[in-house]
Amino acid sequence: MSSRTASAPESITLKNEVSWSVGSIATGAVTNTVAIFALFFLTSHLGLEAGIAGLLIFATKIYDAISDPIMGRISDNWQGKSGRRSPFLCWGALILGISFFFFFNLSPMNTSIAIPVVLLLLIMISTGYTIFAVPYLALAPDIAPSYDGRTRLMSYRVFFLMMGVLVGAVLAPKLVDLSGGYRLMGIIIGTSVVMAGFIAFMGVRKFDATLPVPAPKQETFGQMAIKSVTQFISVFETKPFAVLTLVKLLQFVVLATVLASFPYFFTFVLNKSFAEFGTYMGIFSLSGIVAIPFIRFIIKGMGKRSAYIGFLSLYALGLLSWYFWTPSEPEMFFYARSVLIGIVSTGTLFCALALLPDTMEYDRLVSGQAREGTISGVFTLVEKVSSAFGPLIVGVLLQATGLITSKDPSTVQPEQALAAIRLAASIIPALITLICIAVLLKYRLTEQMLEDLK
Repeated sequence: MSSRTASAPESITLKNEVSWSVGSIATGAVTNTVAIFALFFLTSHLGLEAGIAGLLIFATKIYDAISDPIMGRISDNWQGKSGRRSPFLCWGALILGISFFFFFNLSPMNTSIAIPVVLLLLIMISTGYTIFAVPYLALAPDIAPSYDGRTRLMSYRVFFLMMGVLVGAVLAPKLVDLSGGYRLMGIIIGTSVVMAGFIAFMGVRKFDATLPVPAPKQETFGQMAIKSVTQFISVFETKPFAVLTLVKLLQFVVLATVLASFPYFFTFVLNKSFAEFGTYMGIFSLSGIVAIPFIRFIIKGMGKRSAYIGFLSLYALGLLSWYFWTPSEPEMFFYARSVLIGIVSTGTLFCALALLPDTMEYDRLVSGQAREGTISGVFTLVEKVSSAFGPLIVGVLLQATGLITSKDPSTVQPEQALAAIRLAASIIPALITLICIAVLLKYRLTEQMLEDLK
């Protein structure tokens, strides 16, 4: 039984859908900026060894393994009068933006001091992201209750997510090249994150306030933590969600590995500046944005799973092509990669996001419980853990092959390190993408199955 006896939820308008989707600018900007610059910033600006830097980024995910499921349960059972999930959007974005700013304002310091300070700020970034992203994702099935409606909603979300990519992967490198450097980037992107989160909050707060919530539960923090872990495990009994989660994990390992290796790849292998890297990512992002209507058309024609497999196949080929780059290669091939990878990468992201609310609805119909917050917490945790594998893989690989940590981008790196950078940017992520496809073949949930369950 619900503890709220309000009338039927307000009708969702296009304005509500778009406002909610704007929140993806916050997650897209932070995810991409941290994935691209965190490892490089720690090694080239603070002077930490690559292996230690990668381990610090990865270590924060142990904390996420506890915080994300708990946030999911809090979101599912919140009794606030102003809404079940929307209040967290505002506070989460504020914490995320401020901690992001302080992280990229760090100055070089003694390693013994740098390690705990970096770890604390990374945990604060993770905390803000969790408080915002878990309730944010859990709102999707309520905003778009129909199978095709969720595809439409996710088309808006992917658009703004790619705008976040533009902020994190295009604007950020160009800001780093300016005199303000990382500090200027921290101010501008941190502010953008707070603003995007506030817009999302304002867009759904009235609708969220009319949604029914479960009856109050009297739980101690310890009981909540135990039940969070129990529910965390139980949602994997929903096979479509378990399969999609594994695909998501592998896909984000790919993305994180590519993004963590690309600053090194562009600087030491391609001999290009951060500004040129920003241009590449700009073409990448804009190609994905322009292609969204066509991606949506392809998904409608082929079905979500088949389209997903097709996009992943092309993504693997695009990544693999970087291994065969040579200095004599025509410039047009360089930008052709950016267009192709940008489109198919956006396609894979679109498909994953469109399938997630389907698995939430399937879980609700099969289990008889509204566990969207828990599922969202698991999905967010998987996203963050897999994102940490990229810097860890790249950091350990580069330290093992003798990368020279230096603030001077013209530093001549050992041949072994250059070969490792090339592998991390091409063959390794391409092979993991092929594993993604093999796992996705196990996904069987269809629109007809959902209709039959209803």
